[in-house]
Amino acid sequence: MQKNITYYRTIQNALGAKTKADWQRNNTTRELERDFERPLDVETFEVWELGALTGKEIRLEVTKQKYSAANGYIITVTSLLDSPVVIGDVVYRTDTGEYYICTVSYKESRMFYKCELTRCNYTMRWQDNNANVFEYPVFDINSTQYNSGESGDKTIIFGSSQHLITVTADKNTIALDHGKRLFWDRNKTAPTVFRITQNDTTASYYDKGLLKITIAEDQYDPDTDSIEEWLCNYFRTQTVTILYSGQPVIRVGGTKTLRVDTDKTVEWAVEGEIPAEITPEGNSAKIKCPPEREYIDKKIAVRATVGNNSGICELTVTGGI
Repeated sequence: MQKNITYYRTIQNALGAKTKADWQRNNTTRELERDFERPLDVETFEVWELGALTGKEIRLEVTKQKYSAANGYIITVTSLLDSPVVIGDVVYRTDTGEYYICTVSYKESRMFYKCELTRCNYTMRWQDNNANVFEYPVFDINSTQYNSGESGDKTIIFGSSQHLITVTADKNTIALDHGKRLFWDRNKTAPTVFRITQNDTTASYYDKGLLKITIAEDQYDPDTDSIEEWLCNYFRTQTVTILYSGQPVIRVGGTKTLRVDTDKTVEWAVEGEIPAEITPEGNSAKIKCPPEREYIDKKIAVRATVGNNSGICELTVTGGI
């Protein structure tokens, strides 16, 4: 009996474990952490978010690889509890130069995460209404069924092929609306244009989430579509010039008037950490600097937006008289 009491007390004292199962789980977790320091099947991936690599590295153990015509290349990986990979995460496999999107993720016995990463096979490129250009790695399959791939009349024939795209869900992809047109082709000379017919934002809403976007073949418009920029409905932006008298400075506690030479509506905004007041007056605005001297030598950034174009003026705060 004394032996059993000592045994269970030892279990309780091991990393706060209260049961034998907790002790075994903690012990297995420690062994996994040690294994992740060994280079055999553990690879380094880089996290990708909101259109760019983040520089944040994550170690994943690759346990299985498979391929199917329907689901593409999939690798099964294990991630530690303190660095989970969840559904919707995108990672870059540094040794092969490939992007993967997490399509399956679950916690195994409260010790680690078991995940399936699908290899991306295309890059979706588009421009939003504010002229921002995005490039996202996606997984693409051809979902055309039971037709010849063409429809129309004797005058003009349109392709009727469609694709199903799997992409991470974030503020940029969720905003993609019906009718958005995209180049979708490896032919860079006479590429095919597709348009979004459905953006399903809810069916795969687990963790970060996935979007299932359906695109259908559309007609190329040489007046609005730029093959060179690889953007449909492409529009160039112009920088809005903000005018002022004298130098781009403002006294602490003082005011400065800025203006834009236009008869269109101007939207004014102060950006940055200094809580300056702004009073819009049509195509001009009065900026008032706070009286605190701690802001001297710092900058007040003022943005003026006209339609899809904008410009920034930086005012350096100087001391008063």
